[in-house]
Formats: sequence, structure tokens, C-alpha cells
Amino acid sequence: MDVNESTVKGNSEAIQCLLRQGGVGDPTVTPGVVDVSEYVVIFHGDLGTLERVQSLQQSRGIEKSPWLQFRYIVFIPGFFHLKMACADAIWRAFVKPKKSRLDPTSTMEHAGIFRPQETGIIGSNPGFRRMHDLTQHDGIIRRLDCWRVEVQRRTSSAAMTLDDFAAMKPTWEDIEAMSYDLVTRYVASGDFSRAGSASERDQDFENSLLRNQCYLLYEEITYAMNAGDVGRLEIALATWILVFKGTGKNKYAAQMTKFLLEVNFLYPERLRRAVRMNWFCNPKGQAGAFRGVDWLVERNNLYTKHIYGGQFSNNTIPYILKESVLIELYRKLHVNIEDNFCLTGRAINHAPPNMTATFGKVADHIANHAPHEFRAGRKVKYEVDDTVRKGAGLMMIGPPPTSCIEAAQVEDDGESGVSGGVESQDLAV
Repeated sequence: MDVNESTVKGNSEAIQCLLRQGGVGDPTVTPGVVDVSEYVVIFHGDLGTLERVQSLQQSRGIEKSPWLQFRYIVFIPGFFHLKMACADAIWRAFVKPKKSRLDPTSTMEHAGIFRPQETGIIGSNPGFRRMHDLTQHDGIIRRLDCWRVEVQRRTSSAAMTLDDFAAMKPTWEDIEAMSYDLVTRYVASGDFSRAGSASERDQDFENSLLRNQCYLLYEEITYAMNAGDVGRLEIALATWILVFKGTGKNKYAAQMTKFLLEVNFLYPERLRRAVRMNWFCNPKGQAGAFRGVDWLVERNNLYTKHIYGGQFSNNTIPYILKESVLIELYRKLHVNIEDNFCLTGRAINHAPPNMTATFGKVADHIANHAPHEFRAGRKVKYEVDDTVRKGAGLMMIGPPPTSCIEAAQVEDDGESGVSGGVESQDLAV
């Protein structure tokens, strides 16, 4: 298909072309095709595609048949792009404000230890992969520091380390009991409040609780998506909608609210199940290897447009269209040649880096500043926004916009430095 998918007209042509190739349509318009008037067709895509499809359905609402109205389309947002939006929300909350980088326990301060050569990029346009790694690595060390502080509190020993605690061989019941205390003591909860006089508050401790909250929310959707756990992800999305709203990502807040309302209250039961069963795919067929369908689409785009799409003057649309049908043949030929030469290490992923020394540096840095130990009267140069509470307040002001036109009227920014594009290394999440 040689169509411009960045326009509403282009999306209309692409949809009709795909259905025509599948032998689906309106028999009164194209004889011999399967009548789609009594069925739905599930489509996946990013936020921009979703908005254009919604605009297409609105403009075609006056047509006389379901086919011409595009009423058969049921759109599922791309959850790989949603994950990029979550990383972007974390960047907006903890890195984007200039003042948020001044405190010694800030996310940006730790980024200077994790990636000392890339602080400028992280502060301006990190991309998804850098922000994904920074969120996970910083979250690991902060949670380990919470365990350290809790162990010292329970044993009344300031010199107790996690290695010492492990040597004591605690029971699973002890660890489970500690985990509940960790959540209630070191993670900002629904009743989190910053009320009180300056002498009673610890602003550094409060900032740490909010960071732990967002980092854990990101871990939650990451584990849920990798495991293909739709119910777990659906519960996490309710909180992420508030985070989107609180960080200015109004379009994602509006569209995900609309999507969850449709899945839970509008669609009939069989359609709900069909939609939920098509949130993810598992190309490898292995546990923990589920991916959003849009991830698979972007992977196919990578092979079609970049790896086998020609170079320099050959990188043209006619050439890409001609070569696209041969991509699987090319890949099988490469595998066959590698097998004949006994080349077994064919993985394109690099081995994970050894982060032990870096983690140790960040852990020592956090322990020296003790952000998880409450000290009344401690102040910071920047108070992190409680994005969940802020988003809930903004959602209560009025009903969220439910159409792409209404959302565009309140959107105060574009897709910024994290979720604006998909690079090849982004696909290995």
C-alpha cells in the first residue's frame, strides 16, 4: 500500500485496502466478499492512528450503511506505545523541571551516576530506552535502600546491612510481613498528604515516597505486559490515567478512560472477551515474552523500511513495496547460511551489562543522604508533584474529553522526548 497514513484519508484507504485483501467488505459494493455489517474488526495502532480513526468514524456517521460508516472498527490502543507514554510521564514528573535536578537525591542526580556521559540527552530528549533503563535501575536501588532502612529499624542496629540480614536466613513469613510494612512506610499511598508545618515535614522523604510510587507503577505495567496479564494491567491503567492527567498528557488520559469505559460497560460480554484476548501477542511462545501488537507492527516496519528497505538512493517507496514480499525469504536464507557455517550465536541482543559496581555507587550515594529515613524539618529545593492526586483533582473538574477533537483542545503539549518515536533498540523491551 502506497498511502499516507498520517492523514484521515490515508487511514481510510489503508483500512479498506487491508479488508479488500482479506475478502471482507460490503457485498452491495464489492460482490463476493464476506459481509462485515454484523461483525467487528479489531485494529491496533498508536494514539495518532486512534485519533484519525475516530475522526473518520465521526465524519462518516451520516452514511447509510455500516460499511460506509466504518462502524465495524473496534480499536485497541497500542500498549507498547502506552508504555512509552508511561516512561514519558515519569520523565515529565522527575526530570523535566529544571529545579527537580538540583537535589542530591533527585532522579537526575542518579542519572549522572548511571549514565555520566548522557546527562544532557536525558535532560532534554532521552528516548524511551534510556528512560526505561533509568526508571528500572533507579527503582531497584531505591527499593533496596528501603529494605536496608526497614531491616535496621526492625533490628535496632544502624550497622546492619542487607548481607547481614540475608546471613540470618529470615523465613518467608518474615519477608512477607516486611514487604507489607515497606509498602505502607516507603510508598506514597492514596491518603498521602503534605499537610503540616515546615518543622514537622521531611520534604526529601516525601519526594522519595512519590518516586517509589511511580517507579512501582511502571514495574507493575512492565510485569503485567510481559506476562500477558490483562486483568492486572487493566487495574494499573486506572492509576496511570491519573498520572497522565497530572503530567499534562491529556490525550492519553482521555483515550484510555474512554477505552476502559467501553471495555467494561459498553461492549457486550463476548466482545469484551475478544478485545481482552487481543491486547497482546507472543511471537516466541514463551512465558514472560508477551508484547503489545503494536510492538510487532513496529518490528515489521523495522525490517521492511530499514533493514531490507534499501540504502541511500535505493530507499524509495517503490523499492520497499517490491522487496517487502521477500523479507521472510531473505531472513530464511540468512539463517540457512549461518546454519551451514555452524554459526550458533545469532542473537541480535547484547548481553545485559554488569551493573554491580554502578549499583554499589548509587546505593552508597543514597545511604549517605538517607532519603528513606524520616528527619523532621528537612527541606529540598524542589517538591515533586503528587501526580496521582493532581490528576484526580483535574479529572474531577469536569468530564474528560472523549473524542480526538475535544482532547486536542485541552492538550498542552506534543509527544515529547520519550515517546516521540520508536528506535530499533526500543523493540527489545
